[in-house]
Amino acid sequence: MLSKLSQYVNDKAFKQPEQTVNRQVLTGLLFAQASAVLINSAILPLWLFAVAFIIFVWRLQILRNHWSFPNSLVRTALVVISVVAISLTYKEWYHLEPMVILLTLSFLLKLLEVNNKRDALLLVFVGYFVASCAFLFEQGIIISILGAAVIMSLTACLLVLHAGHIRYLSTRSMRTVSILIVQAVPVMLIMLFVFPRVGVLWAVPVKSDGSVTGVSDSMSPGDFSNLTRSRELAFRVSFEDNRVPEPSERYWRGLVFTQFDGRRWDRAKGSNLYFGNNDDVTSYNNVQQSGDKNYNYEVVLEPTNTPWLYALPLATITDKELVRTATNELWLKGPATQRIKYKVNSSLSYDVSEQQERLKQSLVLPLGFNPKAIETAKQWRSEVNSDEEYIRKVLRFYNEKFTYTLSPPKLGANTVDEFLFSTQSGFCEHYSSSFVVLMRAAGIPARVVTGYQGGEWNEEDNYLLVRQYDAHAWAEVWLDGRGWVRFDPTAAVAPSRIEAGLFDTLSEDDQDLIDSSALPSFAWVNSLALKWDSLNYSWQRWVLSYDQEEQSRFLEDLLGKVTPTRLALLLIIPAMLILLMFGFLTLRGSKKTVSLEFKLYMMLTKKLKRKGVSVGTGDTLSEIFAKAYAVVPEAKVSLQRIENDFTAILYSNQQSFTKDKYKDIKRSIRAF
Repeated sequence: MLSKLSQYVNDKAFKQPEQTVNRQVLTGLLFAQASAVLINSAILPLWLFAVAFIIFVWRLQILRNHWSFPNSLVRTALVVISVVAISLTYKEWYHLEPMVILLTLSFLLKLLEVNNKRDALLLVFVGYFVASCAFLFEQGIIISILGAAVIMSLTACLLVLHAGHIRYLSTRSMRTVSILIVQAVPVMLIMLFVFPRVGVLWAVPVKSDGSVTGVSDSMSPGDFSNLTRSRELAFRVSFEDNRVPEPSERYWRGLVFTQFDGRRWDRAKGSNLYFGNNDDVTSYNNVQQSGDKNYNYEVVLEPTNTPWLYALPLATITDKELVRTATNELWLKGPATQRIKYKVNSSLSYDVSEQQERLKQSLVLPLGFNPKAIETAKQWRSEVNSDEEYIRKVLRFYNEKFTYTLSPPKLGANTVDEFLFSTQSGFCEHYSSSFVVLMRAAGIPARVVTGYQGGEWNEEDNYLLVRQYDAHAWAEVWLDGRGWVRFDPTAAVAPSRIEAGLFDTLSEDDQDLIDSSALPSFAWVNSLALKWDSLNYSWQRWVLSYDQEEQSRFLEDLLGKVTPTRLALLLIIPAMLILLMFGFLTLRGSKKTVSLEFKLYMMLTKKLKRKGVSVGTGDTLSEIFAKAYAVVPEAKVSLQRIENDFTAILYSNQQSFTKDKYKDIKRSIRAF
């Protein structure tokens, strides 16, 4: 009974339909699906890879006639399970990632029911969309190459479906696909360089609440020590004329924290402190620039899912889509969900005004926290004559008593008291936080600034790489007559952190805490890594960042003044050249192939006519040679040999007529 039940289930649930699709096409579709999953791997959940593996194995077994197709009930169950899995993975459906995953699942599941040409065509077209979706999240060189491979594979499948006599993955089919792609390249270039830029495809907004490594919108003990364990790229910077600030001046300002609750620092509350009003802009424009410490540079920021940007102080924005906050931060109008490029001018020597209200907020300390630090600050301030002397006294205290480490002891409720007078070991957020508290307790306005410090210079292409392990926190102090001045207590404890970088500062025990990928490697490995990064950076700057501004500059360099007439000529002339080239190739390819025998015949008749032999349209070969013997009897021996050769060609085995034989007869005709 069990065997009969098993046979019944197999017959009903897995009925085998007739397969009418070329096996080569199905193999190509399997390859395309595997490649599509690979290039979208950055956003796909782990369970989807398991689903993809099961589907691949199932379809391969169907190709081998070992398994059967699932029926509609089984396919419906697979769809329901997939939708439930997506619902459990993502809380919200209206973001881009779950939609791409749903499309990828459809692409995978559809393969289990493909058994005719219509299904295969549908799968190919869905595959084009899935491959294109990868560029919404990543546009690097590797992804571009893999995407091109998927497109070629799908196009080859499409070619076979429409021309079944062409064998898939044969030299002929791949040559045809290559020709189609080459034919599309001129159109693509015209669309890229000439047609108005209306926003690239990958500008579609993606989920903005995803987890991305980087500086967060608050700071508490331990945050930055976690970031230093990552080698991930934060951003790259190219300087105009290769004028690069010294390592000690490479403070990439991000967020300013004014509010402190005893443990965590946050940005100031109140809309007037988030984005500058007209008065703020006026104050900002009155920056006093002096010396040669002005830098023009371009930043290419990796996706952060946050709206704030990074720049050297004091920054002037040259991109319209950026705004400046009241505390001189740079912000986008939305989160940076894609890699972006922006241009900045910074003056490292400046003096700006500040509203009294904000200075008061930079003096506030929470009640009931860190009483010892507050009392000590008041005492130290009474022992000196000026704020500058007090600051130097505090920095000496750090230099004499403290150590720099990635693994400081845990702190309790009074974090600053315990750090200053008990543990005396910590990371940059410990030093900046405690320093600002000591300043405020002494009546000096101060605030915490977070961002990055330093960067690795890439000599291959002359730009700076700033990574997550360069994350840093420091302080800004308000001094009468000077404005906001940067002070970095970490530099007082570990000067090598600022001058040489993180790794020259850490002890052997701290280096063990860092991920091996973030540690320095062999020189040749680092050299190869920098060369590869240079190639990626060039790709991102000159291909991915080709926007409306770049297009306008390109057209002006090419045409001079951009007018409708010149722009029309720029479109028409290349189009005409392309049409002429394709027309020439088409006419050349349409010519009938001329046989070697006919070439010899035409050569012979032309030579005989020059000798005075009249050759009629309907003359046979024997009649032609009879006339030749009568007109040029002195060449009878040569003509007989040629006649014998022609007779052998026309009436004997064709395989004996080789290219060497053709050359011999050709020489005989020329010689007689």
